[in-house]
Amino acid sequence: MIVDSGPLLSVLIPTCNYRIGLIRILFFLKNIPKNKYEIIIYDNSKDSYTQEYMEKWISDNPHVNLSYRLNQPITQPAENWNNLLNAAKGKYCLLLHNGEFPDRLNFFEKLINNFA
Repeated sequence: MIVDSGPLLSVLIPTCNYRIGLIRILFFLKNIPKNKYEIIIYDNSKDSYTQEYMEKWISDNPHVNLSYRLNQPITQPAENWNNLLNAAKGKYCLLLHNGEFPDRLNFFEKLINNFA
């Protein structure tokens, strides 16, 4: 019998110069059990403001299953999305642009519970 130990949900976030969007999305993901999901953020920002914020956020939240990458060189949007999909290990994927926000605090918990 093969047991899949990967996450149930991959939350994929392409971003570009919109740190406040990431802050809002990450607020909703802080308290979900780490083994249920992964967050992957690929950043096409031209400056390092988002990168600096994310490095501190990851350091302050080691309980969150999150990986962040500043794309160097910057990729085209569709290439960034495809790279996120290729990196995903979850059974299900949610491509969530950094300007899209859940409308309920328990959005991700309910989504994961519906998949389980």
